[in-house]
Amino acid sequence: MPTPPPQPTLRDGSLVLRPWTDADLSGLRRGALDSGWFETDSDAGGSADAGAAEALVRWQAGYDDDRSLNSVLIEVDGNVVGGMLLRSTGADTAELSWQLFKSDAQLLGAQAVQVFLRHAFDDLGVVRIETRIAADDLGSGRIAARAGMLKEGTARAAAATADGRVDQVIFARLATDPSVSEWGSFARVLNTTLPTKRAIAQALIRNDAGEVLLCQPTYKRFWDLPGGVVDPAESPATAVLREVREELSLDGTVRSLAAVTWLPPWRGWDDATLFVFDVRVTSEPGALQPREIKAVHWRAVADVGAHTADYTARLIERSVRAIDDGTGAVYLENAHDPSW
Repeated sequence: MPTPPPQPTLRDGSLVLRPWTDADLSGLRRGALDSGWFETDSDAGGSADAGAAEALVRWQAGYDDDRSLNSVLIEVDGNVVGGMLLRSTGADTAELSWQLFKSDAQLLGAQAVQVFLRHAFDDLGVVRIETRIAADDLGSGRIAARAGMLKEGTARAAAATADGRVDQVIFARLATDPSVSEWGSFARVLNTTLPTKRAIAQALIRNDAGEVLLCQPTYKRFWDLPGGVVDPAESPATAVLREVREELSLDGTVRSLAAVTWLPPWRGWDDATLFVFDVRVTSEPGALQPREIKAVHWRAVADVGAHTADYTARLIERSVRAIDDGTGAVYLENAHDPSW
């Protein structure tokens, strides 16, 4: 088996990524003792100095044997500010971790991660690199995002700490991902890290007598308006007509938006935004979606509260009033008029 070339030194302006040496042991011990990169066996008389030395030997052996470990320190203007470790997890996949020894080194950390990612992709043949960050470690999350890594999800109780198990957020970057400097690349990163909110679209359908069409679901106690969750890349108006067609075998047309209400978190659900549309249909419901709809009923607005959840009754009453008064769509919070 050919001997791999020495671990390279990578430079980007004043930033230097280079292999650890024996001369760096004291800095490694002081800066990375609590990082989880190496452990000491206090019961066996181990010391921080010994733990750092053992870690350095193990890292170098891992690189020399099969490049399964690739560790570098992060140095700026001759000062060590942290370190990074790339662990092989497969033939062309790896996991990256880092530790910054200064709390104000986030921008340097992001620059270092970018440089090291390029090296792993271009020189080591890695195609996917992921990092797992404690859910409450917002600083490391910002470093990963600035380096072009996309947030992929959360692994629950994935890491053990002295205080118990904690969730980890998974970020990853592929060799084929656009360069961080390319237009739109940062938007892709933000799209995975910014908050998302569930959207729901419902149809307010009334007959000539002014009665409201309510669905009796198979999966919950209260009756509700027809509708459902808006799919990704689908507009709420498109979603409400799709749901009416799927649930009731009805073709409808949107006449107007009647109301938008914010719904607070409830029984394990995150908060959501609900759009109520005034929808016109020209026939009675046909075949019902059997997995979701048990029956449909026409009810006067004054009677819907006997069958629906309280917020649904408020939402229907307020939507009907907005339509009939011609005031236009109203904004509500939990189906209440806001207090401002």
